Amino acid sequence: MSNYLELKNYFEKQKIILPILSAWSGHFDFSQWLVFELEPNIMVELGVDYGFSSLSLALPGIGHVYGIDCFDGSATAFGRTDTLDFVRSKISELGLSNITLVQSYFDPAALIWSRPIDILHIDGTHTYNAVKNDFDTWSKFVTERGVILLHDTVSNDGVKQFFSEISLPKLNFLHSAGLGVVSRDASLIDKIKQNFGQIE
Repeated sequence: MSNYLELKNYFEKQKIILPILSAWSGHFDFSQWLVFELEPNIMVELGVDYGFSSLSLALPGIGHVYGIDCFDGSATAFGRTDTLDFVRSKISELGLSNITLVQSYFDPAALIWSRPIDILHIDGTHTYNAVKNDFDTWSKFVTERGVILLHDTVSNDGVKQFFSEISLPKLNFLHSAGLGVVSRDASLIDKIKQNFGQIE
């Protein structure tokens, strides 16, 4: 943020994102810190729902977010996933040009994906096997200093079990349904621990 008008615009856009219904809302401040810290080129969201986390990651205007979701009406914690028009309307309202929505299931999208990922957020189907598959399929694209986020590490047994088995450097935010943070860069994990509380 180089000047007052940019900073004012940033906070005005926050006011549009924060009211969106989401169990992820408590991780907003961390998402902003992470984007400013990593200065990512590519971020991938596996599961968009109502767009809170995708929009949050895109808000600083650093790098590009790819939000992958089938948007087929499957049941989620907050209703249905046929939210494509809603998320598109928020992207337009926020004037964000650094976010692309990809209507696809995760495995087919991975077959044609080739770009390095700096931040990967896994928040799709929450069974143990589904989360493990998403991690195994997509983590190979994540850069050495990149970060993998797994939501619902506290509220969902499948995600919680899989996260507990990950042997890479990691930490777990316990609020807002839990957010696991994984990186090959142990120094980054240590830096997050130094800057944030509510961590396991």
